[in-house]
Amino acid sequence: MNSLQEAMERRHAELGGSRNPFYSASLKEPVTALVVEASDGKMWGLPWNHFISGCQQKEGGRERLVLTFVSTEITIIGLNLDALSPEIAYQRLEKVRTAPGKYLKYSENEPFIENIQVHSFD
Repeated sequence: MNSLQEAMERRHAELGGSRNPFYSASLKEPVTALVVEASDGKMWGLPWNHFISGCQQKEGGRERLVLTFVSTEITIIGLNLDALSPEIAYQRLEKVRTAPGKYLKYSENEPFIENIQVHSFD
């Protein structure tokens, strides 16, 4: 097992289930909020009870996932984002953040988040 895989397994144990260090999801219960670490380094906490809709689409070789909350829109760009859909539908997604590009080759079929943009409607 290489050191990245070992680090991911350790992080998996810390996060209580998620094997990917760039997103975490509850294994059983819905969570109250989604924590977003945007590409610019800002952190956002968005309550799931303010979630309005989600839309996923393919764009070239990448995927775009747009999550709309009452006053905020989150745009996530990456690969294999469809694996996040059940976590979103059941409000189990706890945290998302961008992954450095050097980890793309290790992501296999796991979601890989290249970019996150946050737009506030305020």
